[in-house]
Amino acid sequence: MIALLARVRDHLARVPLLSWLIGALVAAVLESLLGIVAAFLLGLPSMPAIFGLSVILSRPALIPSLLLYLALIYALPVYAVARLTAPVVARSARLLPRWAFVGAHLILLYAVLHIWGSLDEYRLLVLRLVGVGIIATTSLNLVNGYMGEFSVAVGGFMSVG
Repeated sequence: MIALLARVRDHLARVPLLSWLIGALVAAVLESLLGIVAAFLLGLPSMPAIFGLSVILSRPALIPSLLLYLALIYALPVYAVARLTAPVVARSARLLPRWAFVGAHLILLYAVLHIWGSLDEYRLLVLRLVGVGIIATTSLNLVNGYMGEFSVAVGGFMSVG
């Protein structure tokens, strides 16, 4: 079992991050275009918000439909597009300057989060809370980790904010 997991990890690690981001962008666009139709055809009450956690907790009988939805909308398109774009991305990584390649990563990440977050108010709320958590964690890491000071002011400022 461990050998199988190591083989899968090695297989997936050969694909560059930019290819995974392109695949995630395709999946987000696919869900925005076909998500409601796919959910209806699979018998789901609506598009699953956060990978179907509410569906799993409220209606366990819909778990097979939810897994099929996640496979068709997310897993298969992301994997297929990432594997298909991997050679092109690897070649472009050698040709482009580093700042352009980093910029492409950031632009694609923003596009994926923008499209995925605009599908539902709940997703937008989750993205906002994740952003607040990232800011709080980064500031706490800066103060406690790099500067070596122990301070609970970050929590105080977070609660005031």
